[in-house]
Amino acid sequence: MADFYRVAHSMEWRSLRDVRMQYPSADLVGKVLILDVLGNRFRLLFRTNFRYQALFFKGLFTHAEYDRLKLETLCPR
Repeated sequence: MADFYRVAHSMEWRSLRDVRMQYPSADLVGKVLILDVLGNRFRLLFRTNFRYQALFFKGLFTHAEYDRLKLETLCPR
């Protein structure tokens, strides 16, 4: 997490394309940024606002937890 924070804090991400320059497996579902981390054992989720270059931490989940998760509940529009 600390490594991700250092990278994200120093970047000027304006889109998913920018994020994928550092994290090629990153995905965006609505406004939820999803990163596979820790050897692809966990998923790190953030609510994004690229316009203001803001990320809001929503959770760190195993793949099993993520599969049961309803993103629209976690990050309503």
